[in-house]
Amino acid sequence: MYHYLIGVTFFKAMSPYLRKHVLLTLESREYFYLITLCILIWSILIFLFFENKSSMKRMLANYQKLEYTHFMCIFIISLLIITSSLFLFELDKQYNTPLVNSILLKTISIFVLIGTSLFIFGEKYSWTQIIGIFLTFVGIILVMNKDISELDVFNLFK
Repeated sequence: MYHYLIGVTFFKAMSPYLRKHVLLTLESREYFYLITLCILIWSILIFLFFENKSSMKRMLANYQKLEYTHFMCIFIISLLIITSSLFLFELDKQYNTPLVNSILLKTISIFVLIGTSLFIFGEKYSWTQIIGIFLTFVGIILVMNKDISELDVFNLFK
C-alpha cells in the first residue's frame, strides 16, 4: 500500500513543474479552463465505469437530503478552490517560483490545520510535535531567504 502512496506523492510533486511548463504557452485562466475540463471528463468516466446502479440511487438519495446550508458550504468551498487555483497559477506564471509556491502552500496549510485543531477542537500536542512544527517554520524561513549563501547556512549551526 505504501508504494502506491509513494508513487502518487512522486507524481503529485511533479505537478508544479508540469503546470509551469504549460503556463509558458497558456494564460492562467486558459490553463484553468482546460484543466477543469479534463477533471470533469475524468470524473464522469470514473463515475460511469465504477459506479453501479444501486450506488447511484443511494448517491442521488443522499444528494436529496442536503439542506440549503450544505449547498452554501459546497458553493463557498468551490469558490475558494477556484480563486486559490487561479492565484497559484498566476504566481507560477509571473514569478517562476513553483517550488517555493508549492512548499508555502503545503506548510501554510499545515499551520492552519494545527491552529484549527488547537483553537477549535482543543487538541493537545506533545513536545516532539511542537519541535517538529518549529523546525518546519525554520525550514520555511531558510527556503524563502535567497540572500544567504551556502557557506553562511553551514555557519549558522556552528
